[in-house]
Amino acid sequence: QTLQDVTDNGATTTNAVSLNGGASITKAGQDVLTVNRSNAGSAYIAINPSGGDAILKFQTDGSDNFAIGKDGTDTSFRIAEGGALETNPRLVIKPGGNVGIGADSPQVRLHLENSDGTDEFLRFSDSSAGDVASVRAYQQYYMGNNTTRVGYFGFTTNETFDMATTSSNGALRF
Repeated sequence: QTLQDVTDNGATTTNAVSLNGGASITKAGQDVLTVNRSNAGSAYIAINPSGGDAILKFQTDGSDNFAIGKDGTDTSFRIAEGGALETNPRLVIKPGGNVGIGADSPQVRLHLENSDGTDEFLRFSDSSAGDVASVRAYQQYYMGNNTTRVGYFGFTTNETFDMATTSSNGALRF
């Protein structure tokens, strides 16, 4: 069944449609592509290259802004600025779960890397604070069960920077 046959028969088919030469779908003012499933189950779009990267690109007026997908060389999931996953990666998730922000090859669970020469690359802020004395922005550490806090550091209240362990056997070392 050809695509013309499908169109002539009311634009519906139960057969798979294969577009071997590529496809361009354009329709002004409406959704361009919608994937629905009428019965129970998952509806998905599969990008399955025969080698290489699986990429979904976001463009403005034909210029690549961001790319998202699976890198074909190391099977990492990436969000990159521009059209290629290997160029300007902003977020990288490696097989096994290590996440990199600014780090192309994260070595630990969360790897932040500053490569633009600025001093600041991690910021904690309290947008509800009305003045300096009200700022509360701190980092906490928990045991494996995520319910028992074992330490924290940061501004906890009244312009006070605290660093503490909440463990009875804990100690702070400098």
